[in-house]
Amino acid sequence: MSYTDDERIRAKRRALYILAQRDHSKKELYDKLIKNYPPDLCEMVVGLMCEHDLINEEKYTEKLYRAYINKGWGKSKIRFELRRKGLPDSLISQQEEEYDTEDFIDEIMHLVDKKYASKLDFSDYKSVQRVTAALARRGFAYDDIKLALSRIKDGDYAEYSADLNGHDRIYPRQESGNRDRICLWAADRYILRECFRSETPERNFEI
Repeated sequence: MSYTDDERIRAKRRALYILAQRDHSKKELYDKLIKNYPPDLCEMVVGLMCEHDLINEEKYTEKLYRAYINKGWGKSKIRFELRRKGLPDSLISQQEEEYDTEDFIDEIMHLVDKKYASKLDFSDYKSVQRVTAALARRGFAYDDIKLALSRIKDGDYAEYSADLNGHDRIYPRQESGNRDRICLWAADRYILRECFRSETPERNFEI
């Protein structure tokens, strides 16, 4: 189906406005555009945004995975949320490979110290079960929870806390490169917002 120049421009400007607010997956952008525009025009605009690297699902997955881990989520909850956003399993699995079991165990230990220490009594089975259930709802594996609680019970948390030494809790391997890529992407997002404010978003965006 063909569209007038005005229809195409309005759809592109709407997509640029949406992407200037925050990063999106292809599905997220499509779901917002479809409220106002025909499906095939939405698909064309989403494709155009990908061509210009305004949608980059690999970087988006990397950014979200890091954010969700530091939010205190386990692997299963992170995978569920990323799938809900329409991100492909291949990219999710790629991020999962960047974090090992010890990363999630460390996060569990941090959460217990921060949120559940006052509720955890190892002499009370029900207390342990309640904390275990709370951590499981966050998406952590039962085996990881069991091991983390065992370490806390044995007094290993003090050593773990000292190792943090005031730094961010969890970063994947190849930390510096990942951080640099995310910083550059944030800069691109700022440029996009400025471009939209200057009302020149149609430049080089042809369907």
